Amino acid sequence: MRLPLAALFLSKAGGDLDRRVKAVEYVEKTAILGAAAHHLVGRTDTVSFQVWIADGDQPLPQRIVLTYPAERGQPQFRAQFSGWNVAADAPDSAFTFTPPANASKIPFAAALPRYRGASAKKGASR
Repeated sequence: MRLPLAALFLSKAGGDLDRRVKAVEYVEKTAILGAAAHHLVGRTDTVSFQVWIADGDQPLPQRIVLTYPAERGQPQFRAQFSGWNVAADAPDSAFTFTPPANASKIPFAAALPRYRGASAKKGASR
């Protein structure tokens, strides 16, 4: 399953982005939802991206568009960000999972046998 913005939520996001991003260009100063923003475009080996960053004292992302040019149909993922709260005071209990009494545990990721393709079905070896 693809999680398009997952890299932004890692503690090592800055270093990871530095390593992956091949090019970034400034497009223009524009507006998103009526607020001034800076539009940038860039690319990695697998993704082309656009990001709009708020102008002013809190330069936070307002919109991100990811395009997968090597994939069939060049699919896109779009995310709009608003209502940022950079001073949130969430209690630790907000991040504690308490399962319902009738819940049962299932494996999150099961180890699946390695797929060997059509040649394995015919008895061919590699």
